Amino acid sequence: MYTLELIFRGNPTPIVIQAKEEETAEQRYQQVLEAIKAGKPDTLELTCDRTSKKVFVLTQELASVQLTPKAGAVSPIGTRTGFVAAE
Repeated sequence: MYTLELIFRGNPTPIVIQAKEEETAEQRYQQVLEAIKAGKPDTLELTCDRTSKKVFVLTQELASVQLTPKAGAVSPIGTRTGFVAAE
């Protein structure tokens, strides 16, 4: 399972989309990345493979996107997947 986290301007809580296959996850990541790079108002609809829920977003509000394989290990409290806390 792969996790795609969408972060929006002014909202610290990510929207999480999961994909079963690496290829699907990479396609969705590239789709979101291109929308961010375009920088123009547009919309994007994504579906979570795990829950079949759909999300429809305004791409101009996207601040970042992160793609990670979902590991079985629990990350330490206060850390987010893919980011290291500064010491």
